[in-house]
Amino acid sequence: MRKESMKRTLSEIVGLAAILTWSFINPALADGADHIRPYEANPRYWQYEGRPVLLLGGSKDDNLFQIPVKTYGADTGRYGNDRDGIERFWRHVIGGAASARFHRPDSGLGLSKPAIAAIKAARKLESLIRLWDVEPVDNLLSDREANEAYLAARPGVAYALYFPNGGSVALDLQAAPGRFEVRWIDIGSGEWAKRETIEGGTRTTLSAPAEGHWAAAILPGT
Repeated sequence: MRKESMKRTLSEIVGLAAILTWSFINPALADGADHIRPYEANPRYWQYEGRPVLLLGGSKDDNLFQIPVKTYGADTGRYGNDRDGIERFWRHVIGGAASARFHRPDSGLGLSKPAIAAIKAARKLESLIRLWDVEPVDNLLSDREANEAYLAARPGVAYALYFPNGGSVALDLQAAPGRFEVRWIDIGSGEWAKRETIEGGTRTTLSAPAEGHWAAAILPGT
């Protein structure tokens, strides 16, 4: 009986590992992904609620549906290039993934300099915004091209914005009056960049400081 139970447990673990191995199918990473909606937007989330292994199943639509772990994408691998790897990792962060890491080389960035910088930048963002308190709200962005920017927010309280390659978008702060401070983070270096102040109560244009990967923490001013 015990042996049979152990076999069943091992089988479940192996199955789980196989599912996690294919986590790069996640729409938050997928090439061409243009926006991310929370788990609850996907009807299959409710169908599989309480069945954690099934909640790890892949999804090819625009819903964040599974629990991403490995982030694929490296110039040396078969599943995208370095840029894909950084973008996918940051879509995890903004999309509300419970965890994410860069897969080892050759198919991932491992702990290369770009990966370390991206992780440092994510930690800086998390030091200002508790990412488990916000959710994807790309609908608050306008004047946005495909794959130009992604937003997670608790409207009026905190906004986390990600630009994959520079750009400029309008953020809807009509329901959030007052001043907001913007703290820019250079994902390419993992370091803080400039600060700026914007006015709420309207749609405000935000422009990344330069080309490349950028994150911004937008919080009410003091």
